Amino acid sequence: MLNESKIRNFLYLAGKKSIVKAADELYITQQALSKQIALLEQDIGVTLFTRTNKGISLTENGKICYDMFDRFIKEYDSYRKKFSENAGASIINVGAQSWFEIGKPMRNVVKTLNEKIVVNLVCSSIDTLVEGLRAGEIDIAIMLERFIPSEDDTFQSCPLTETPMGLLVPRDYPGADEALSYLDFRNEPYLGFPLKNEEAFETLSRLKIMLSEYGMSPGAIKITSNSESVSLEMEIGHGICMMPLMFNRSVRNPKIKVFPTDVEKRLMCVWRRNDISDELQRFIELLCDECQKSEYREELGL
Repeated sequence: MLNESKIRNFLYLAGKKSIVKAADELYITQQALSKQIALLEQDIGVTLFTRTNKGISLTENGKICYDMFDRFIKEYDSYRKKFSENAGASIINVGAQSWFEIGKPMRNVVKTLNEKIVVNLVCSSIDTLVEGLRAGEIDIAIMLERFIPSEDDTFQSCPLTETPMGLLVPRDYPGADEALSYLDFRNEPYLGFPLKNEEAFETLSRLKIMLSEYGMSPGAIKITSNSESVSLEMEIGHGICMMPLMFNRSVRNPKIKVFPTDVEKRLMCVWRRNDISDELQRFIELLCDECQKSEYREELGL
């Protein structure tokens, strides 16, 4: 029988092209995800994926099903939003990168407000989050302070929380077991991604300046297409990367070893300067208060 969970997981797997990657990010076992896909294939009577040494790819029938299910989920979410609006619920769309995990703080804020509020978490790249804010598709975006566009005064922001930065290294990476500090990896290949309209030399320059703050001088910097590609390349051992540790789902990945640094950065809430309601302002204030509670830092053991 078709259900929402099977369809959403199929769409997610098709986007990741890796059962290992998709299962890790969905926090289910590879066996459970494979079983869901097998049941979905049984339900609709077609094979959705072909499997190769490089991963998986959609079959021709799979591509047809992807387009169909993608349209269905988008319409389903749209109607669900309309139903919520008709029921008097307010919709708040919060955007963040795919590594960001803030479900618990947001649930606590909604309970505190004790009002009809539906919070949607939209995960995407930095560039897409900025464009979503500009287009009004996202009400709030959460990002490191350095990613907030400074070329205009479209956006307003406030600190969500201070976050320690940490170097993420695959557990099977050479030297990971013996290393005592992130500086033991100061010369290892580093993974990064470009920002919108950034030339390759500008990306390299930005990353070198950023890494110098940590005392790192990698022998090579590999530029991937986006932040999700950075995570994938890191997990398969092609390099290392520096990330915020607060509310980072990768920190709980048993395949990743985290080396904290002494550097802290600010995670920011960003919104359109002239487009904020009293309700949204209240939500932002409560979310910032919630995220600054010591319990979330203590969960990291810091």
